Amino acid sequence: MKTFILHYTPLTERKTHMDNIIKDHKLDSSYVLNYDKEDMTDLDKEIFDFNRVWQNRTLYLSNASLICKHLEAYKRIVDENLDYGLILEDDVVLKDDFTKKIEEYYKQLPENWDILFVGDGFKGGLRVPQRVIDELGGNVFLKDNNGTSAKMRSETGWPVCAGSTRCSDSYLIKKETAQRILNYVNNIRTTKRHKITHPSDLWMNGLFKNLNFKVYWAEPTLSTQGTENGLFKSAHGV
Repeated sequence: MKTFILHYTPLTERKTHMDNIIKDHKLDSSYVLNYDKEDMTDLDKEIFDFNRVWQNRTLYLSNASLICKHLEAYKRIVDENLDYGLILEDDVVLKDDFTKKIEEYYKQLPENWDILFVGDGFKGGLRVPQRVIDELGGNVFLKDNNGTSAKMRSETGWPVCAGSTRCSDSYLIKKETAQRILNYVNNIRTTKRHKITHPSDLWMNGLFKNLNFKVYWAEPTLSTQGTENGLFKSAHGV
């Protein structure tokens, strides 16, 4: 399993953190260091709409930088002809048995899977309902691409969310899925339509729904975000 680590190079403490994770978990890994926000060109930026206002804010350049790093990881998966790849953002914290468990989880996925999120999401709150786990068993669970309202949560147990993403810090993605996303983004570049207006996880919610991806959530989860558990400060900003 090849791992692609998305790193913002000025945050040297995160590089040290991820170097230790690579060593501790013996990950076959590659850093994605290009597309830092200071280095993004006009060509890089043309797939984004920085003027669209939502929730009293617009897209930050740091958000666009991170999306470009995700896309670069997809390109490498395709170019290296990997069956799938593991994407990790540079604030992720992995559980001690991560390597063993993620291999077990991968073997449980059906042939038509697209994405498997293995982290616990925003503040650890994006979890598969226990009653679903009890009913279906196993460790991978298909998540509906539609959002979940408070009313639906009371009915289904699934957490309130805008779609099938579970934040974008840690997930497996299949090569064919990566290629479909690259094709979608290339169409944005060509047509200048449907530009990206939201951070990675929120953009992915709409993307996965549009492309009808089969998105799975893992339980027990195998990672958490260091910016959510207090290990790191958020790197968001203009």
